[in-house]
Amino acid sequence: MSAAHTPGPWRVNESEPRAAINSEGRCVAWCGMYPDTEAHANARLIAAAPTMLAALREAADLRAALCRGSEGGDPTTWDAPLNRWLAAIARAEGRP
Repeated sequence: MSAAHTPGPWRVNESEPRAAINSEGRCVAWCGMYPDTEAHANARLIAAAPTMLAALREAADLRAALCRGSEGGDPTTWDAPLNRWLAAIARAEGRP
């Protein structure tokens, strides 16, 4: 069994963009051993991890509901979850 992770949301530290921090400003990941551009990209990806985990859990739950036949008949059922999944990807890639 794995230990619980630091609760999200996480973000890139504005004053030190090589670090991902939690909502209390504590460092959850330090990527300073890489060149600046790569370090910032790594910190951004790590900061998006809680959002991506939530999106994956939502996708798994929706998929399970589809397998049980309780959802999915109306295509708009997918609109809101899909938008959240796409937003999680954009955040990890540093897009608005």
